[in-house]
Amino acid sequence: MDPTVVAQLYRAMNGERDIQITYTSMTSGLSDPQWISPVHFHFDGEAIYLRAWSYNHEAYRDYLPIRIAKQIEMITRERPAPLPFDTDWNSFVRLWICPRSGLSDAQARVVRREYGFQEKTHIAVNTRKALAFYVIRRWRLDDEKARLELDRMEELDA
Repeated sequence: MDPTVVAQLYRAMNGERDIQITYTSMTSGLSDPQWISPVHFHFDGEAIYLRAWSYNHEAYRDYLPIRIAKQIEMITRERPAPLPFDTDWNSFVRLWICPRSGLSDAQARVVRREYGFQEKTHIAVNTRKALAFYVIRRWRLDDEKARLELDRMEELDA
């Protein structure tokens, strides 16, 4: 990750300004210029992300700064209007995690011991709704060969 890119994103975020970036999408492979309005940096345990309002998608999105093309000076502008409320960032969820249902009783006991929770219980992980995807991916809760699975997710009152 280039410190020049991060510094420019940080300045735009602190100045509440939009910034034009050239971002390479994993989905399309395209590297088109686009305007974003950066609001937060966050870390999922593996990578640093930038949460920003995307004018192209008219939604909040997460960007990997490593995929933003380095430029000597990125163009910024005043925000044309206040940003919409980021409901997913400002909402919290609880993920109820348990040993994978296909495990034998002996395997489930080992998993419970390994992760430090008692028999017949779950691990409860509270996180922002916007970050639940990263918890699920990081713990591989959607992988059929993982030792843990997501039992349920519930929204919490703010």
